[in-house]
Amino acid sequence: MLIPLVPLALAYITGILLGQAFLYVPCSVAAVTACTVTASLFRSRTVGWPLRQVASASFAALAGASLLITSATYLPADHYSRALGQPAMVQEVSGRISSPLERSDDRVVFLLAVSAVNGKAASGDLRVTVREALPAFGRGDSVRMTGRISPPRSYRNPGGFDYRAFLARQGVHAVMTVKRGMDLQIESRGTGPLRLVEDLRERMRQAFLGSTRGDGSAVLRAMVLGDTSGLTEDLRQRFMTAGVTHILSISGSHLGLVAVLSFWLFRNILFLLPERTYHRITL
Repeated sequence: MLIPLVPLALAYITGILLGQAFLYVPCSVAAVTACTVTASLFRSRTVGWPLRQVASASFAALAGASLLITSATYLPADHYSRALGQPAMVQEVSGRISSPLERSDDRVVFLLAVSAVNGKAASGDLRVTVREALPAFGRGDSVRMTGRISPPRSYRNPGGFDYRAFLARQGVHAVMTVKRGMDLQIESRGTGPLRLVEDLRERMRQAFLGSTRGDGSAVLRAMVLGDTSGLTEDLRQRFMTAGVTHILSISGSHLGLVAVLSFWLFRNILFLLPERTYHRITL
């Protein structure tokens, strides 16, 4: 008997969602999963659901949950957490900046693909906060820095946001704080299209900061660059009261506009091609 692919895909997706929930509340999710599987097996015997389909769906859900939990919790043998000294000690870390920089007026935050800790080879992703807004580095740069590394803190409010689990799903298991910009040294500069885009974005940000001031500058940076660091809580509340908060963030309407413009552009480019080439592409 053939097993439909769609139910297996839905079961696999359900397993991934359960795996994400398991990182927050493992005991309750495990109990709900066990009860669901037991109820499905009981239902298959009383109503006549094929046991093979129930078992296949259960296996797909278990595979999805297991893969997500493993990806969030598995640490290789050379992971940086095994090479750290005492938590209170200042650590020396080398690596490559692997994410866009989140800038504000007094700090810069980014992800670092670690290559060495205290002179020993290591791997893993580390979330770094530099307590100065330094404009001279960006994605792809190889850097060496000194600072304190600690586990991410999570508030244990029931139903609240679990910051530790959020970072774990991204493969980040510790955070590092660099107090001074002089404690970060650039060993080599990054290259590539993503770096060019980020450098252009930073030049635009600096132009806004140099030519505008106050709430108007903060709104302009949020709308054009997606930089919400300058928005005060009072300003955010005003936009929420007016029901136009979506203007300050990337929303579906923005993506829809980009999609329409891209479709129009590529459609006109295709019409400029020779007829025979156009037919081959469309086929």
